[in-house]
Amino acid sequence: MAVSISVLAVIISLNLVAFVLAIGAESRRSTAKVVNDQYDERTYCVYDTDASTVYGLSAFGLLLISQMIVNGVTRCLCFGKGLVTGSCSATCAIILFIFSWLSFLGAEACLLAGSARNAYHTKYRGYFLRA
Repeated sequence: MAVSISVLAVIISLNLVAFVLAIGAESRRSTAKVVNDQYDERTYCVYDTDASTVYGLSAFGLLLISQMIVNGVTRCLCFGKGLVTGSCSATCAIILFIFSWLSFLGAEACLLAGSARNAYHTKYRGYFLRA
């Protein structure tokens, strides 16, 4: 029982820190300024910081570690003592395990897409002609 409480505390703390980092990534998204090019009549966008990408990827890593710990402790519900089939607790465990994986994949996809989009904005320059 002591192992379960300590694992639960670690998982909850990892998920809370990942949540805070994801909120921080959303609030620190890159903003752009249109700047005149000094050599010709073009303008281009200059993005400020890349902190949002780092926050998003950190949250991605923490969620991945959390899911790995859960799968290691539960042995992916595949190995070890088998669940008693037909019982309510086995059905509930399997449903929650599937829900855990679906929510994990959704969160990871959102974090990775947001980080990639922010990294694209801060790394590349788009030129625009002055109208």
